[in-house]
Amino acid sequence: RKGSVIAAISAVDIALWDVAGKFHGLPIHKLLGGAFRTRVQPYATGFYRISGQGEAARLAEEALRHHDAGFSLMKVKLGYGVDDDIACMQAIGKAIQGKPIRLMIDTNHAYGRAEALRLGRALAGFDLRWYEEPVAPEDLQGYVELRQKLPMPIAGGENEHTLYGFRDLLAAGCVDVAQPDIGSCGGITAARHIVALAQAHGVQVNPHVWGSAIAQAASLQLIAAVPVAHHSLFAQEPVLEYDRSSHPFRQQLITRPIGLIDGWVPIPAGPGLGVEVDRAVLEHYRA
Repeated sequence: RKGSVIAAISAVDIALWDVAGKFHGLPIHKLLGGAFRTRVQPYATGFYRISGQGEAARLAEEALRHHDAGFSLMKVKLGYGVDDDIACMQAIGKAIQGKPIRLMIDTNHAYGRAEALRLGRALAGFDLRWYEEPVAPEDLQGYVELRQKLPMPIAGGENEHTLYGFRDLLAAGCVDVAQPDIGSCGGITAARHIVALAQAHGVQVNPHVWGSAIAQAASLQLIAAVPVAHHSLFAQEPVLEYDRSSHPFRQQLITRPIGLIDGWVPIPAGPGLGVEVDRAVLEHYRA
């Protein structure tokens, strides 16, 4: 019930929702019950390492490029040694000082509990939107411990699968932000059940997405229909992960690439996923 088999099922599920939307002439978010929003703020995912350590200056320059491209939210990839991570964050913080930018971090479960806790405490002053995958996804008690001891919200779930996996994650009180990846959690069918379960636990859902333009489009359709977990006048809205690395299956795969308009990404309103695959690109990359 986990891993690559569920990812394959996810692909079929997304395709079937696209077919249903095209049949009815409606975007998927209408089939899910309607949209809570018509646009979503993206956050720039990047800050990948080339040599591993000692790249603080280059990453600080990258933050400025993301800002110039219209991003005010950015997720920094860490996990290359706690001391080096801290140095990188200090350099980035200095570079963006005074700019309306908020950061989140993602260590992709690079650390054990002690190192993850040390890093979180060292970065407590950054007002992070979230700290993503601080420990291994199987270490549910580690998530709980870090959530109890650190001031910033804890996020995770991209490596969890199906409603049943998220049942355990949420019941244990592991995360403040649940991050199902529609391409691996079981598709849109599973994601809509995960959203309902998270809302029942008062946990915000912010889908994880990395890869193709199809994955981005599927995430946008779900995000449109995601209710806020906490009902308030100024509830925190979900945001879209927008990987900024070079990736032809994201930048070229569809006829109209998903981009920013005044710092926001509009939810595609066309039928199904709201995007059309460029078949010439598939032929170009066919093995």
